This record gives sequence, structure tokens and C-alpha cells, in this order.
Amino acid sequence: MTLLLSADDRVRVPLAKLGVKPRADYQADLREDGTIILTPVTVIPTRELELWRDEALRASVMRGLTEAADGLAQPDAELDQLLDELEDA
Repeated sequence: MTLLLSADDRVRVPLAKLGVKPRADYQADLREDGTIILTPVTVIPTRELELWRDEALRASVMRGLTEAADGLAQPDAELDQLLDELEDA
């Protein structure tokens, strides 16, 4: 789809005409010739990034979530103690 879009006085371009949804995230690339390329992206918090990089870790977390949802999770005394120690620190 090709449309002629004009920037307003605040240099905003109405992307809704292209189907862009509110709050959508894009990577913007400006080429030497002035061409602007917008690529849809999903932002992943840094603390979650390792789950996407490590397939085994992701599979382990998914198994744990499934077990918890199925009522198979068991209390862990060592984990409870560690959490208590962290809270006291």
C-alpha cells in the first residue's frame, strides 16, 4: 500500500491510515536518502530476555507453570528458607 502522508505542525505523521494500532512499537530506520523504514517490534524486558535465549530454561519454566496450573506444584522448604533470608537481608 502506498499513501501520501503529510506531517502536521508538530511533525507527526498519521500512521493509522496504514493500519498502525495505538501503542504499537516500531523500530525506525532512517536511510541516507531520507527513506524511513518502520519495522514492528515486541519489547522484551531485560529480566525476561534470558528465557528467550535459552530454550532449555524456557522449557523448564513452561513445565513448572504447567505443573502449577495442574495443581502438581509442591512446597519447597529450601526455597521458602531462601526467600525468607532474602526478605530479611
